[in-house]
Amino acid sequence: MAALGAGDWSVTVLTDRIHQKIRHVRATITLPTTGTYTTNGVPIPLFSKFGFKRNVEDIQIDGMDAGSGLLYKYDGVNGTIRVYTTSNGTELATTVSTGSPAVLYITARGW
Repeated sequence: MAALGAGDWSVTVLTDRIHQKIRHVRATITLPTTGTYTTNGVPIPLFSKFGFKRNVEDIQIDGMDAGSGLLYKYDGVNGTIRVYTTSNGTELATTVSTGSPAVLYITARGW
């Protein structure tokens, strides 16, 4: 099974606005079931998927599919989404598949 990467995310932009010279995009991002979790997390989608012209400055995860039993957190240092188990809070092993599709509700900031 191939490692999950930035191109594996599906992005659906819900709203797009500019506030204090920063573009704010509310979107859902979905990660498929196939693929293995990579060291330091799954790279975030490319900035162009959000409609940005230059970069993604920050991602805030506002909600997630509660039925998966997994917790998703944005890692700004590595530019990835990291996945943890909710039962004991440990990060997924690199050889483990994420299981069900992950649907995250996010706010991305950038330009």
